[in-house]
Amino acid sequence: MQKQKRVMSKALKVMAAGTIVFSSLGTIPFNTLATGVTATQEENEKVTIQHGVKAAYTKIINKSPWQGDLLGSVYVEKTFSENFGTSVPFPGLGNTDYSVYKTGYVVIPVSGQYIFRSAGDDRTSVMIDGVKKLATDAYNAVDDRTIGHFHGGDVVEIIQTVDQDGGVASMSLQWNMPNLVLTNPDGRRLDVPLSSTYPTREQAEQAAAEMKKHGVMTEYYDGVTSTVFKGQAIEPESFTKHYGTFEPYPGLGSDYYTVKKTGYIYISETGNYRFEGGADDIYSLAIDGKEIIKNLNYPNFAQTGNIYLEKGATIKIEQTMANNQSAGYSSLKWTTPSQSTFSDIQVTDVYESKEKALASNEGALFDEASKAVNNLFINKDPNGKITDILKQADIDAAQALVNKVVDPTEKATLQANLNKAQKQLDDKTSEAEAENKAREAVNNLFTSKDPNGNITSTMTQADVDAAQALINKVNDPTKKAELQADLDKAQKQLDDRTSQAEAEDKAREAVNSLFTNKNPNGSIKSPLTQAEIDAAQVLINKVTDPTKKAALQADLDKAQNQWNANVAVVAPTANAVTNKDKVVTGKGTPGLTAVVKIGTATYTGIVGTDGKFSVTIPVQKADTIITVAQKNATKTGPSVNVKVGNYIPATAPIVDEVGPFQQAITGKAPAGAVSVRLVVNGVPQRLVEPDANGNFSFYSRFVSDGTVSNLRLKMGDIVTVDYGSKTPANLATSVRVSLSAKPIIDTVIAESDYITGLVPTGTQVLRLSINGIPQRTVTPQENIETVTAGGIGSNGRFKIYSRFFKDETGVSRKLQAGDKITVDLGAQIPGDTGTTVTVIAK
Repeated sequence: MQKQKRVMSKALKVMAAGTIVFSSLGTIPFNTLATGVTATQEENEKVTIQHGVKAAYTKIINKSPWQGDLLGSVYVEKTFSENFGTSVPFPGLGNTDYSVYKTGYVVIPVSGQYIFRSAGDDRTSVMIDGVKKLATDAYNAVDDRTIGHFHGGDVVEIIQTVDQDGGVASMSLQWNMPNLVLTNPDGRRLDVPLSSTYPTREQAEQAAAEMKKHGVMTEYYDGVTSTVFKGQAIEPESFTKHYGTFEPYPGLGSDYYTVKKTGYIYISETGNYRFEGGADDIYSLAIDGKEIIKNLNYPNFAQTGNIYLEKGATIKIEQTMANNQSAGYSSLKWTTPSQSTFSDIQVTDVYESKEKALASNEGALFDEASKAVNNLFINKDPNGKITDILKQADIDAAQALVNKVVDPTEKATLQANLNKAQKQLDDKTSEAEAENKAREAVNNLFTSKDPNGNITSTMTQADVDAAQALINKVNDPTKKAELQADLDKAQKQLDDRTSQAEAEDKAREAVNSLFTNKNPNGSIKSPLTQAEIDAAQVLINKVTDPTKKAALQADLDKAQNQWNANVAVVAPTANAVTNKDKVVTGKGTPGLTAVVKIGTATYTGIVGTDGKFSVTIPVQKADTIITVAQKNATKTGPSVNVKVGNYIPATAPIVDEVGPFQQAITGKAPAGAVSVRLVVNGVPQRLVEPDANGNFSFYSRFVSDGTVSNLRLKMGDIVTVDYGSKTPANLATSVRVSLSAKPIIDTVIAESDYITGLVPTGTQVLRLSINGIPQRTVTPQENIETVTAGGIGSNGRFKIYSRFFKDETGVSRKLQAGDKITVDLGAQIPGDTGTTVTVIAK
């Protein structure tokens, strides 16, 4: 016996290292165990299944003493029960004289008393958690017995072995225990299901852990009317359970006991719920501490009315059943908003504590609350703006969901985002209220509340100010602008109405005050000034009502006519006028009309209350005579004459050098100069207007000494340019006629197209002669480069066309080396005025 134990121990070690498995029904000599282990069998040790057992297959070599050859082991997706018939269970095993050894880890599905039943062909053995519990020694033998109590979610190791001698082979493992549906489990034997069987303990423990996430707190009491507490346990099951005649809890017995189950349900949808409960023998049900079914006797079932529950709520359910004798059960079903027929409350809906219910649904709570909060915003972005259709009810609903979130950090984040939405909605609501109030206030200012119409007859400035205060509270710039525009209409109409009344009153007072006893039908008061009449006229001009304005004007005209008849009209004083001025100014009698005549044209203006007048006129030439007078409504007084003088700038003009016989005198006047005058030897000659840049040019071919008008400039003459006869000496420029300056001719090369050079500015004519034969003349041009024949530039540069000329024989040709080129001032200028050069070769 000791030797057999040593062999078994050694075999266990080999099994752990090399997956060698042996039967517990006999002793296997070690030297016979390992011979059949192959690499293929080791590969089979890999776990690739979720449910099933580990099966080891041994060929029985000798039964006494027992010897066997382990051919292999494999994880198979099978239960313990299996009918092999006459087939070969494993390659090389054959269909006689073999042993199958199955190991599995079973998750207990329900708490309570368990009966196991083992059978097989030929012999079986069952070990539970290492203890041999069942065995049979013949093919038709059955071992059926109560094993004891197990707790739902427990993991038990079960090993079942069958030895086959010959013929057909099979193995069976069944159990019986309380039922989680309303069916009596008594007498029922079912195969240990594949769904509860796992090939490894780790897999079973994972499944058990998942199973224990849900369940109820169950309390067990001995007795029915008078009870004694026997114990309690958290059980992974719901409220419906059929105990049959099983003992629910160790030591409780199978009759005269009480079971109380307490569980918490997280409500996943809002709406009406109904409950239906009953038991064998006495049933009670309480929801959130309120008993809604009390002491209901077998075989009755009771239903509640609608119970409205909101999504996210957690309800507490307390169910009590008392069994007198025989079989016992409890049942609790419900309907939900999405399920109209009664069905058992599932274990996955139940938790043993409120905290666990909330914690287990925290993810759903957070997701739902997060979704609700995000839906408040455009594009579901809490950092953006709220949706246009958001209502306070939406925020309140989201707040209710946020309140259910347990994690403080997640809850704080959601609350912060919800607060953003609330603030935006508050701002939006406040803005809408502000806009509505402002719009109502503005519309009320108008007849029929139409801002496009007229203001009401009773509207006051206080009404406008009150509406303005409401507009100031509006933030939307577009709507605020619309409201302000309408208010401005009302304000303008009110201002116009107020101003009109004031204008009429003031104008009437001013007009009446012109008359004795303020009677417009009488005589004007004495003394009366034109200024008073003018002041009354200004006030009448502000009246817009045509009828009232006409009446006031008629009375004012009476006063004006009486005043005009009594007051003499005298000549005004006129200020000097230059050829640059656009107004005639002076002094006169306040209220009279200043009359300016220039030739046949007449211009007028009113003499102001300060006695000054200003009449706009066109710019006039120097020496033009302007006549200025005053008139009233009935007569015109004496006039004064003003001679237009020449505008005198603040600096003297610039005069270019002047030579004898010069035909034009040029220079430049300051910007703004209207005209300049040429004076030769003290005798005025003529006036010219400078161009926009101040450049001027006087004709000077002939000048006058006051008696003879066709004199020529000669050396020593004094040429003066000023701004007219009133020009101060320091603003006049004088030059003396110097020796005549001859043209300077640039070098001329044979076949040149142009003869070029420089002459004094103001030169009017140049003549080209070649070999003594006159060819052509040129005169001043604005741009000598654009004139084919050439010309004289304003800076004194000249060019004269010379590509072809006629020589002394009358032949047209080009310039040749040796030709003589002469440029002079022409036949009209006496004396030697020319310069001659010789053409050089190319």
